[in-house]
Formats: sequence, structure tokens, C-alpha cells
Amino acid sequence: MSTPPSLRDLQAQYTTKLVQYDARVADALARNDTTALPDLRRRNEELSSLLNQMLNSAVGNPQTLRIQREELVQTLNRIENDYTGLAKSTDALERLRMLRRTQTGVEQKTFNWYLFLFILACVGILLMAFFVPQNILATSMRPVTPASTAPLV
Repeated sequence: MSTPPSLRDLQAQYTTKLVQYDARVADALARNDTTALPDLRRRNEELSSLLNQMLNSAVGNPQTLRIQREELVQTLNRIENDYTGLAKSTDALERLRMLRRTQTGVEQKTFNWYLFLFILACVGILLMAFFVPQNILATSMRPVTPASTAPLV
């Protein structure tokens, strides 16, 4: 029986494979290389299995390992999101681009900007409705004299 690798060995393997994975993703995105998808999926599965091994081997003092465990779970979620995006999408590279752009917050910043402009426009319209004087001649007035014919009821 062989002893399981230590957490330090797993971290070294993980760091190496993560750098390789990120470099390969960046290269595939830059060149629109669809032939890289099988390699990306394989590397993604390797990273997931390494992270699962690291999570399983993280035992000991809960205070010291809690932050490291949360980091590993977050990274595992990101990698699994990448993998599900690659597996379900017909245009996998475009899907991966959208996932990365969403993770960096570009979409959220654009949404917040448009939301601010929309609220500003609404406030401007309300202020105009309340404070711009109405033209008295354009408003309808009730006739002072009664109608000469009876209404048809």
C-alpha cells in the first residue's frame, strides 16, 4: 500500500496544473482554437480531482484550515463552472469567454451604469412634471354656461 500524498505535495501539483490550465485557456481564447477543447476538459478534470483530494486531506485544526478550505471550494466551483460551460455549449470557447467576463465583473459594471442612467432619467422626468409650470391655455376648462340642449341619456 502506498501512502496518500501530503497536502503540500497536492498543493504543488495543483499550482503547477492550474498555471498550465490558465495558460492553455488564455491561448485557446486568443486564437479561437476549438481543437483545444478536449485538452481543456482533460486538464479541468485533473484539477477537479486534485482539488477533491486536497479537500479530503484537509483535516486538523478547523481554525487554520477553514480559510484554505473555503479557497479550495471556491476554486473548485470556478473550475466546475468552466467545465459545465464547456460540456453544454455548442460554441464552447464563446461560452468560456462569457464565464470569464462575468467572473471579472465587466457585465455587472455595465448593468450598474445603465441602471444609474435609468434612475437619473426617471428622477428628471418626475422633477419636470412637478416643477415646470403648466400652460393654462392648454388645459381644458369647464364651460361657464350650461349646454343649450339636454344630454342624451
